[in-house]
Amino acid sequence: MAYLKIFPIKVTDKKTLDYITNPDKTDEKLLVSSFGCSSETADLEFSMTREMEKRMEWTKAIIIETVRKSLI
Repeated sequence: MAYLKIFPIKVTDKKTLDYITNPDKTDEKLLVSSFGCSSETADLEFSMTREMEKRMEWTKAIIIETVRKSLI
């Protein structure tokens, strides 16, 4: 039976991915794979996704405020 521990990540995405894909632990990265992104640029893609989400939330807040003012 597999045993899994989940810990919160308290460092940057880059450091986390470097640790996870450490060549010494992954048979020279033979055991590393990715889906929908490159394992080399995943940290940048994570950051871009977070930034896009922040911008969407900001835009949504502006639209809601504009509609609110229009209804008053």
